Amino acid sequence: EIYLCMDNDAGGNAAIEEIASRLGRHRCRIVQLPCKDANDFLKSGKDTFDLAKHFNDAKTMDPVELKPASHFQDDIIREFYPPDNASLGFFTPWNKVGNKLMLRPGEVTILAGVNGHGKSEGTGHIVLDAIKQGVKACIASLEFKPAKWLYRLTRQGAGIQEPSVPYIQAIQEWFGDRLWVFDVVGTAKADKIIEVFEYACRRYGLKLFVIDNLSKLDIGLDNYDKQRDFVDQLTDFAKDHDCHVILVAHSRKAFDDSNAGGKFDVKGSGAITDLADTVLIWWRNRPKEEKVRKAANNVDSSILEKPDAVVRCEKQRNGEEEPVICLWFDKASHQFLPSYKAKPKRYVEFSVKRFKGEAAL
Repeated sequence: EIYLCMDNDAGGNAAIEEIASRLGRHRCRIVQLPCKDANDFLKSGKDTFDLAKHFNDAKTMDPVELKPASHFQDDIIREFYPPDNASLGFFTPWNKVGNKLMLRPGEVTILAGVNGHGKSEGTGHIVLDAIKQGVKACIASLEFKPAKWLYRLTRQGAGIQEPSVPYIQAIQEWFGDRLWVFDVVGTAKADKIIEVFEYACRRYGLKLFVIDNLSKLDIGLDNYDKQRDFVDQLTDFAKDHDCHVILVAHSRKAFDDSNAGGKFDVKGSGAITDLADTVLIWWRNRPKEEKVRKAANNVDSSILEKPDAVVRCEKQRNGEEEPVICLWFDKASHQFLPSYKAKPKRYVEFSVKRFKGEAAL
């Protein structure tokens, strides 16, 4: 074991790095004195006994990435007993799920399903509820022009099919700086999305980001290495900025879509779901729809009580459960409801004072 006691200045620090790299960092300890060097230390009237104290306190040259487990003691205690103001993430829109499924800061969720099964609508509903919970969000919807998907989100926010113009304006006012748009339709560059997301996070404090969907990025469906690298970048971004990312992806088409499939059916590299923290599979109950269509006006209640959609949690790295969520679709509001008899939720309450002609939020 070798003790290095150099001049306490830039030159001395540089010498320490050079000498330690030759001798082996694992063998070296650094002695830091409260003055320029050992000569000044002794000239100040200190003796060898005082000098020995500093040698006893000499530090190893451990890599910054290497820490004892005890270093995280306070963080561990917070995991067991989080402070009241701690951000544990946000809930889904369905009270029956509770904390069985949480979308947490620092994580990436893959939300996948077969084309046409309602992934985008479901994601919009999740974002809407997150905004209600106080989360600021940004959506990169690469398949639709902003006005199209905002039309649907506004409808979900109102809880009715045709909100009035003043109601629409009130909802946009409610969105305010809580909802932001990555305004690109069509193929988008993966690096550009992350660059814009980083700016939005730093500048406006956004904490939820959505990419809808993976197939609309400049990454080939068979370029598994680039897919892995992109999801890896997303996980780093989420952790570095303490935010949550939802990446919508397609599932492979089977012989038919009567079964939900699972995480192994997600198109592309297996690393997409391996690197993600949470994997949700969104399934539309086509068999029920077919039975309703055939029954016309004589639909048995036992059929109607079957769910219209099922969300299967195939993975939740930091959760203790992987729930299966049954949902019922309300055509008027485009909301997904937690039970057959549930009513749509008005995220923005609104009334019109007709006697004054004023809109009241």
